[in-house]
Amino acid sequence: CVEIMSENDKKLGFIHDLDNIPMSMPNAAASMARFDSSECALFTFGVPKPEQLDFFGNEEGRELLEKACLNLEKIGGRRVEIEFEPFLNAAKALYESAIVVQRLEATAEILQTNPDAMDAAVRKICESATNYNAMDVYKAQAFVDDCKKQAMKILKEQRVDYVVTPTAPRCYKINEVNNDPIQLNKNVGYY
Repeated sequence: CVEIMSENDKKLGFIHDLDNIPMSMPNAAASMARFDSSECALFTFGVPKPEQLDFFGNEEGRELLEKACLNLEKIGGRRVEIEFEPFLNAAKALYESAIVVQRLEATAEILQTNPDAMDAAVRKICESATNYNAMDVYKAQAFVDDCKKQAMKILKEQRVDYVVTPTAPRCYKINEVNNDPIQLNKNVGYY
């Protein structure tokens, strides 16, 4: 599954009929034949630089992303490699900064009254949020805001209409997640 992100849904006009999106059809090759790229407005999509892509051992994911990009090119898209570091830094902040306090807001009551009712990994993340103060949260939010500004500058400079990434770099088996839930969830949230 590939995510397509855009700042403006009007730019998604070429994807007006979900039943005709080649990547969503059982037979993409046959579906692609129905597309006439001259009918589609030219659009530019950004993909992370190869060294910034991580599939955590799922090489099939890399191949599927490449196929999706080729399909987007076939319907009139122009691929550009973008600097993806600001996006990655913002994603990391969700797990590794005071931004985790947002999760505490939703779970504070149960954490105080019945912590054993929580999943152990979720409880550990929420408990870590109690180590932050208001200044930490403010600085973390300012960091994420700066990442957003950097990302928007990159997209504007390269005239990128969409960013295309895997929805998740790898799907893990239940027993794998049970053995290392926090790290594997970070991996899934890489993009």
